[in-house]
Amino acid sequence: MLDTVDSIPARMLKGLTVGSLWLYILALLASRPLYPYEARKLIKEKFGFEPPIVTLYTTFYKLERDGLITKEHGVYRISSKGMEALEQGIILLRRLAGMLEEVSGVKTG
Repeated sequence: MLDTVDSIPARMLKGLTVGSLWLYILALLASRPLYPYEARKLIKEKFGFEPPIVTLYTTFYKLERDGLITKEHGVYRISSKGMEALEQGIILLRRLAGMLEEVSGVKTG
């Protein structure tokens, strides 16, 4: 959980959490359909941070507008376009971590 990493500056942690909220939402929706309020609880439980409610709903709206998720009777599901975006986001994060390790010489895994 991210809240256990005390040495991460607050600004960086916010960028990696709230700033990338769409990735967390897509990851949760990849496992099952959810209502936004359920997603908020699961983000706190699984990832250790609680996104602001307005930010959460705004992100859901944008994901739906962009075709990454769909809504039926208030329940959201990930679309095939959303799965592709999630996969690309994960690839990008791995690539960035690898570059940071390579440049710094720090090996974490």
